Amino acid sequence: MANPNMERKLRCTIIGAGVSGILMAYKLQKHLSEYVDFWIYEKSPELGGTWYENRYPGCACDVPSHVYQYSFAPNPEWSQYYASSAEIQQYLKTVVHHFNLEKFIHYNSPITHASWDPSRAVWTVLVENHGAVDSELLINASGILNHPQMPDIRGLSTFQGPLLHTASWDPAIRLENKRVAVIGAGASAIQLLPKIQPICAQVDVYIRTPSWISPPVALQHDGTDTNKNKNNNKNPCYSKDDITRFRTDTQQYLSTRKQMESQFNDKFRAFMKKTPEQRALRAQFEDRMKQLLPDPYLQSKLIPSFEVGCRRINPGEEYLVALQKPNVHPVFDRIQQIGPEGVTVQRNSDEHHRPVDILIAATGFNTTFRPRFPIVGAGGANLQDLWSGEPTAYMGLAVAGFSNYL
Repeated sequence: MANPNMERKLRCTIIGAGVSGILMAYKLQKHLSEYVDFWIYEKSPELGGTWYENRYPGCACDVPSHVYQYSFAPNPEWSQYYASSAEIQQYLKTVVHHFNLEKFIHYNSPITHASWDPSRAVWTVLVENHGAVDSELLINASGILNHPQMPDIRGLSTFQGPLLHTASWDPAIRLENKRVAVIGAGASAIQLLPKIQPICAQVDVYIRTPSWISPPVALQHDGTDTNKNKNNNKNPCYSKDDITRFRTDTQQYLSTRKQMESQFNDKFRAFMKKTPEQRALRAQFEDRMKQLLPDPYLQSKLIPSFEVGCRRINPGEEYLVALQKPNVHPVFDRIQQIGPEGVTVQRNSDEHHRPVDILIAATGFNTTFRPRFPIVGAGGANLQDLWSGEPTAYMGLAVAGFSNYL
């Protein structure tokens, strides 16, 4: 029954239909539909956020699938321990369909400006294809993994071949039998290389800073068939029996999910400086990487000197295997410049040129919390300016001078 004392509902604008925006829509519909009208503006033609935009070969989540999901929408159907970006996006589409959230989403609707009007106590948001939209509440769920960071290398713009970034992948560009250069050695490069190595004539991988590579994680006592291949360097797949058991035995499925979460939570002390747990985890990772890298030179270049946890850990042992294939050349020399036909590196006092057909920047994102568009609060303060350095917010949510903005 509607509240007879309420003149009208509050209005809420949500920016972004990724994981966070979908969650907010679900919560508002479930708990506050009597009090709040809301809508989502999504800049892309599909929902999913980073799981729509990142489509490069091998793109996957580095958190186990059965942990990387909404608690209110458990999915026993995950096909692999680490789900692909496509499978995660499909899961999000399924959630939106199941809870009838599609009607709230406006696609191809990027935000260009948002401003707070204290005289009316409303936010006015300028939306491409929609004009000005007013609401009392503004929820920014646009995320930070959606703005590709191109490498700052002299001559990059002079390269005459295709230039790709893992975060804006063009599937129309074919890599078969091509000479390819991959710049970067973080998560996206670690996932990409094993997928493109078999089809490329040559792959040069330019590595500045190595990453800790973890073994595939499979629960030792979860009763699933993933344990049968937990010691190889693959992403374990769930068998039909596993999926059927998860689907039919909800208590076992809940127990498995809790066990996965506990496995990660129990490693908290391994990320504390100079603890026995950290020393043990580092020894485990280092021993395993040495097994996969018998060449002492590669060990010296690819096993980090910093502690485990200083950078994100990557479950990508296939990457280490791919680096040792005959058509792959790990390059540790500094890139001097990029020319029309390839890459020039500085090795001691000499320059060496490597011809390349296709350049791939696996250089991640601009992860600053600075908004991509002006957000103007009380007194004309622009959050772009206030957060040009370090972002500051109460409890990570509320910003002084920006009423009703989260």
